[in-house]
Amino acid sequence: MNNKKTKAKSELEKIGISEAELQSEWKEQVKRQTKPLARKLLKHVMILCHNICPGQSKNLAKKAAENAQALQITSNSYKATVKDLEEKLVDEEDEDELSDITSTLRDARKKVMDLKDL
Repeated sequence: MNNKKTKAKSELEKIGISEAELQSEWKEQVKRQTKPLARKLLKHVMILCHNICPGQSKNLAKKAAENAQALQITSNSYKATVKDLEEKLVDEEDEDELSDITSTLRDARKKVMDLKDL
């Protein structure tokens, strides 16, 4: 295990990320992932749809709910990918694989963050 941790630290150093930075990002990610869904936002969207197009508010609200659900599913998928990659990063011993996993992990985390900004 110590060898794996040493390799992981070495890989992080190669890409310019400190262990403290990684821990900070991890805590921030956990905080964002454990936030409750924004049901208030959906309620406001439904009210807005009703005010803009009273006759079509049901369809617009349904479409908004479907879009929100699709985004949530996509976000959950990226989060699962991140979790899987983090587990692989800990277990991997091959340095080339560590580099590939780290790069893919960074991309997956960015996608999760981009979805959070929507």
